[in-house]
Amino acid sequence: MRTYKKITINGKQKNLHRHLMEVELARKLSSCELVHHKDENVFNNKLSNLRIVTRGEHAKIHNVGAKTQFKKKYKISHNKLKYLYEDCGYTIQAIAEILKMNYGVIWRRMKEYGIRENMRCIECGRSIETYVRAKLCNRCYHRNYLREYRAKQRKI
Repeated sequence: MRTYKKITINGKQKNLHRHLMEVELARKLSSCELVHHKDENVFNNKLSNLRIVTRGEHAKIHNVGAKTQFKKKYKISHNKLKYLYEDCGYTIQAIAEILKMNYGVIWRRMKEYGIRENMRCIECGRSIETYVRAKLCNRCYHRNYLREYRAKQRKI
C-alpha cells in the first residue's frame, strides 16, 4: 500500500497531492476523480507531475484488472490438491503452509474442483457438506468437542 504525504486542514487529514490539485483548479475534486502521479513517485507532488484521471483511466494506466501473475503464482492442479487433502490427510491450513499459499486460496480451489463434496466423516461415514478441519461431520465434531470440554471441566 502506498503512503502519501498528508496535510491537516481544519483538523481533517487530506492527501497533499489532492489538495494541491484542488487549489490549482479552485474547486473540490469529486470522488470519481483521482490524482495520478505521472512518474509514479508518490512523493513528487509538483503540479507538472500530477494529472486528474477517472478511475477507469487510472486502472488502465496501472494495468489493474489485467491478467497478472496471480493465477500463475497460485496455480495448483486438481490432482495435487486432491492427493494432499484426501490421500495424505493434510488439513487446508497444512496444505497452505506446504505450498506457501493463503488458506483462502486453497479453500477456493478445493471448492472450485469439488474436492470437499465427496468427503465422508471418519467416525460415522456420513457425507460432509461443509468443511470441518477434523474430517468429521458437524454432529461428530460437536460430540467430540463436548466430550473434550467435559473432560477438561472434570480435571478442574
